[in-house]
Amino acid sequence: MNQTEINERTDLLCKMLQFQEGIYENTLVELDDDLALKRPNDRTNHINWLLGHLLHCRVMLMNMIGKKTAYPFEGIYWSPIEDGKYRTIGEISDSFSQISKELISNLENLGIENLDRKKEPEQPTLQ
Repeated sequence: MNQTEINERTDLLCKMLQFQEGIYENTLVELDDDLALKRPNDRTNHINWLLGHLLHCRVMLMNMIGKKTAYPFEGIYWSPIEDGKYRTIGEISDSFSQISKELISNLENLGIENLDRKKEPEQPTLQ
């Protein structure tokens, strides 16, 4: 794969990530911290956990392309925690926005050398 092909693919990926960011932001409209901690059903985690987990996925992408990035809420949002000390929606949203901007910027400037690393990502869960 040459640099032009990489640029074409990363451009599409950046557009998809920006679209997802719009969906993410729309989810937060009129969402307060108490409502975000209620599970919609017995098969899924509450919205706060889902948003934090999505943030974790973006951090994993950063690390996969060779940009060492620490997850800001270590120990939270990997496995569900009953009555855990979850972050506020504002804190999650601010971190998501920052990581998303960094991710998109890094993808826009991604070089072949970043793709040759073949680092395996951490495995997210669907629990």
